[in-house]
Amino acid sequence: MDAELCAAELMARNSHEHPEMPWDFHVDMARQVWDEVRHAKVHDILMRTELGCAWGDYPVGFSYFRSIYAYDLLGRLALFNGTSEQRAMWRHSHRRKVLLERGQATVATVFDYLLADEVPHVHNGARWGSYLLGGDEQAYRQAVRDLRAGLDRTGKPV
Repeated sequence: MDAELCAAELMARNSHEHPEMPWDFHVDMARQVWDEVRHAKVHDILMRTELGCAWGDYPVGFSYFRSIYAYDLLGRLALFNGTSEQRAMWRHSHRRKVLLERGQATVATVFDYLLADEVPHVHNGARWGSYLLGGDEQAYRQAVRDLRAGLDRTGKPV
């Protein structure tokens, strides 16, 4: 839930802080904010119904948010959309598989729902990162690789 709320904040700030970007960029960022907020709501429901806890029961950390927010727009898109969201696709698929193996089909279904939104989030990074680099998708992919090289083992920029 913490990660989803931070993701919503990052995408909202991307839009707010870059009014010079094309209208479609703002539409894509608004859609992603909505997706991230819906994801947080799903986690809130799961916390209450499946885990017996609620928002605020455990400490909330903003170190990952701060580390991504410190970058320019290209860096945020490359690190968050091009890396974190891409890795979320794997994590959601893996969690779904493990949950099914453990007989928790209802909770596993949630990860299908979350996974469906991660694909367009990764696309947002590629679309707008390439735009920032003059439409050069290869340059964007190289920027993603370069920035990934500066991540620690947890995926946090160092």
